[in-house]
Amino acid sequence: AGRSGSATVNYTLGRDNVDSTYDNSPDDAPQNPLDAEAEIGAARTDRPHIFNGFYVYELPFGRGATSGWRKALLAGWQIAGITRIESGPAARIRLANCNYNRGWCFPGNLRPNRVDDPAAGDQSGLAWFDPAALESPPVGEYGTAPVAPVRLPGRHQWDIAVAKTVELMGDTHLQFRADL
Repeated sequence: AGRSGSATVNYTLGRDNVDSTYDNSPDDAPQNPLDAEAEIGAARTDRPHIFNGFYVYELPFGRGATSGWRKALLAGWQIAGITRIESGPAARIRLANCNYNRGWCFPGNLRPNRVDDPAAGDQSGLAWFDPAALESPPVGEYGTAPVAPVRLPGRHQWDIAVAKTVELMGDTHLQFRADL
């Protein structure tokens, strides 16, 4: 865009499905070792949507002024920034494994049954999925929910700078800058 500034934007659409995660977590152990297809799901590193933007824009105020207070006050202002917006990671939900009717429980890899869409309804604040959409499976059965039935909230990150450049003399400039 010449003197006015520049912008670069990019967008990535992708899926990362695996049968285990990258960190050999206990969550990777299969619920049912005899059903490998049921263990394939979104990896913790999966972010289906990623948007990045980098921009610099020189504000047009006072550009025509050659001297005086207008040039000193209005000219030389610039806005720059980096914006990143991405989907949240897939979340694996596991139950304490009390499903064998022996009176003891241990953290396990049993998935719940999915009875409704956990992403439906109001998703604000700490309520980013509906827990009523998931329930414990009957005793002795495996859960029917997918490996990662919900996603954690995504991320919006905005880094913005506002700067004012003042010409002192000749090729010497002074810049006042605020980074947010």
